[in-house]
Parts: sequence; structure tokens; C-alpha cells
Amino acid sequence: MTGKGVFVSRRSRTFVQRFGVAAIAAAAFVVVASSFGAGAGKGGPLVVRVSRDTTKAAGFQHATAVEPAIAAGARGVLVTVFQVASSVQHGAAAIGWATSRDRGRHWKRGFFVPITRNDAAPPKALDVTDPVVAYDAAHKLWVVSSIADFANGSRTLQVHRSSDGLHWSAPTEVAKGIVDKDWITCDRGSRSPFRGRCYLAFTRENEDRLGVRWSADGGVTWSSEAKIMPTMGHPTGAFPVVQPNGRLVVLFREGGVDQRADAATAIPPWTFTATSSADGGRTFGVIRTLVTRVKPYFPHYVRAFATTIPSVGVDARGRLYAVWQTCRFRNPCSGNDLVLSTSTNGRSWTRPRRLPLGASGDRIVPGLAVAPGRRGQPVRLGLTYYTIRNGACSWVRCELAPYFASSKNGGRSWSKPLRLFAPTRYTWLAQAAAGQAFVGDYTTTAYLGKVAYAAFAVATRPTRSGLHHSIAVARIRPLDLPR
Repeated sequence: MTGKGVFVSRRSRTFVQRFGVAAIAAAAFVVVASSFGAGAGKGGPLVVRVSRDTTKAAGFQHATAVEPAIAAGARGVLVTVFQVASSVQHGAAAIGWATSRDRGRHWKRGFFVPITRNDAAPPKALDVTDPVVAYDAAHKLWVVSSIADFANGSRTLQVHRSSDGLHWSAPTEVAKGIVDKDWITCDRGSRSPFRGRCYLAFTRENEDRLGVRWSADGGVTWSSEAKIMPTMGHPTGAFPVVQPNGRLVVLFREGGVDQRADAATAIPPWTFTATSSADGGRTFGVIRTLVTRVKPYFPHYVRAFATTIPSVGVDARGRLYAVWQTCRFRNPCSGNDLVLSTSTNGRSWTRPRRLPLGASGDRIVPGLAVAPGRRGQPVRLGLTYYTIRNGACSWVRCELAPYFASSKNGGRSWSKPLRLFAPTRYTWLAQAAAGQAFVGDYTTTAYLGKVAYAAFAVATRPTRSGLHHSIAVARIRPLDLPR
């Protein structure tokens, strides 16, 4: 471990100066945080900025952080992970983490040590990307997956582990090759024969398929790879979720053009499909279609091609909930709505239903969570997403803002949307290829009891020192929601 530094934030949109030295390591930095931004204060959500870029590597956009994932564990602990110092071309300079052990009031943060490879020259990764976190309740461990990109064209899917969310293991290799778009989940089911098994699903781009590996010891060792072969090709965005009986369901997008194509010239159709495993991820059954034609709208000047993937949750009864963005309810196709489909078995799904989040605006990058509960209790859903106010805006005037909405009855009705931060101009954000603003291919939500925690990207106006683009976490209690 390196030495510690201390950050103290005030009721302002900037942090005070740092004390101490930061390094690319799994080091902890204390944060004494207070709320800021839209909605902060009495009667509103607590919004805390949890990232800070102290990296120095050349070729990256510094003072940026994108693509957060968040998970909740035991005793009020939360962990969020994200990319730090985003690259215009691919990935970022580092994967950062931030951990709260008091239900989101105060946070400690640091960086993960990336894996090295003796078969690559240089052995250090060029960049890192796609961080995701899960809590393994059976082993009381946090497991974080991410992908390291090397100069020889190969990538490594790696994991870091922690018992407290503050002290992290060295990286472990799970898979290597042309891998992309990983997602991790752990089986918490008390009735599951595979309780404590964590599953990692990812894309094998060069083999046009998905791979799934599992660990039964908290991420120390990993199984051989189970293959999922798509029916239409070009699979991506695999999202594994475990039902209480131990059945593993993997949803993903397939078909259309390759995910690396230019969104401006892309002509899907895409489909959302699902397959399941009843033997703990060793084998998978027939691929079933959730939606035969995904119809997304690609907003101007913002990276949205890769964000058209489902976000999935499961309740105590085993019902699955999937949310994604589409323009199928608009004529002409001039903006995205968010839609919800459910299933009890992962094979047959309800017809997608538009969520009542407002008549105007373009909604993208949903992150769904299901609150913990018991069978027979009402099911609480939480949804974090971004809204673009005017999809026909010019580059210098386009804005987006993070929002949250909740359902207390399994998605039959929803609260009014709650804005979590002031609108952010595209010119304040990290940039992706082709001159597109970038907040991440996904965002996420987690629950501690009935309290939701949303992780999302925010930015304030750039200064002479550069961008001010970071990750924030909002604590949203039921009383914070609009009536």
C-alpha cells in the first residue's frame, strides 16, 4: 500500500486541494464528502462526487471519469468502479474505485493495479476498460472485473478481489484474446445449489460468440469457458443474472452490423436474445428471442451505438426485468424511450412497454436495479438514465442530465423522474471517436433496503486547467422522490 492522502469536499462543484501523493495502485484515499449539484440539500438526494483523476499518462483526457458500475454489500457497504482519464480511441488510463462503508455518506477511493503480460511488448497494458463490480455474499468478497488492452492486439479479462472494499488483491487473469464487454454477477440465492458461484460473461469478438466462466471461491480460480453461439452473429452486451433457484440467464444483443461500426452508417436490425443454464454455467440451452427488432435512435454527437444493450434485474420470486432504449413508440424515429419487458423463466417475455418518463427528450443508457425483498412483497425497481433535452441541438448547445425513477409495484406504475444533477453540455464531457461526447456504455443502480444508489457521470464547465468530468453517486430515499 502507498501512503494515504485526504480529500475534503465543501458545498461547491469542485474539490479542495489534495494532500499527499496519488499512485496507480490499490491505495485508499479518505474522502469527507457533502452533497452538491441539483437536488442537493434538505429533502433531496445526497449527491457525492467520488472520483478524482490523479493519473499522468500521456495520450488520455485527464480530469475525466466515465462508465460507472455500483454494487451494494453487507452492513451498508457500497463499491463503485469506473474508467479514469478516458481515451478518445479506446478505454482509459486507469480503473478507479470508490467505497463507502456508511451507506454513501463518506467515501474512500483509489486505483487498481492492472495486470501485466510477459507475452506482450511492452508488458504493461496500453489502456483499461469496462469495469464492473459484484458482491459475493456467500464468501463475503467484492469482485471487480475489467479488461486490459495490450500492444500485441490481445486483451486480458482480469479480476480484483477484496473483503472490505478498501484493500484489493493483485489482478487475476480470467481470459485473454479479443475479449470485450464483460459483466459479472454472483449467486446469492439461499435455495440455490450454486450459491456463492460468480459468473463472468463477455464477448469473443474474433470468434463471433460469447464466453462464460465461473468461480466458486470468490474469484481466486475460474472455470473453463462455456460457449454461447448466437444465431445472427455479432453478439455483445451480455448481461448475466441469477434466479433464486440457481438458474443462470444471459441476455445479449446480436445481429445487424458489427459493434465497432460507425453509428451514423449502421443499419440494424438487432435482436435481444436470452439463453439459460441449469447446471451452474457449464452448458447453455436454446437461444430464445426477447425482441425480434430492436429499433434504437442514435442521438447526434453522443456515443450511443454501443449503449443499446439491456439492463437486467431479478426479484425474490425469480421474475426477470429488462430495460433498454428504443424509438419504436415514436413516428418518426426521432428519440429514444425506455421500455420494460419481464419474464418468469428467461424463455418467454412480455411485450415491451414504454415507461412513462415524459413525452419529450431522448432517454439513453438505462441502469436498472431491483430492491432486495421477500416473496410476496411488492417489488421495488430503481432506474438511472440520462435524458437529452433536445436531440436536434447543435454540438455546442447539446445537453444531457442524469435522472432517476422508481416503481413500487414491479413496474406497473412509476414515480415522476427526479433529476440528479444539472444539465451538462457535450463540450464539457470526455470525447469518443468521431467527435462524440462520452459518458459510458452503461450506468448502474444499487439498493440498500429501500434506499437506491445511482452511479453516473457528471461534468461542470471546463476551466483553463481543463475538463471537470467525474463520477457521482446519488443516495435516493423514498421521501426524496417527486410526489
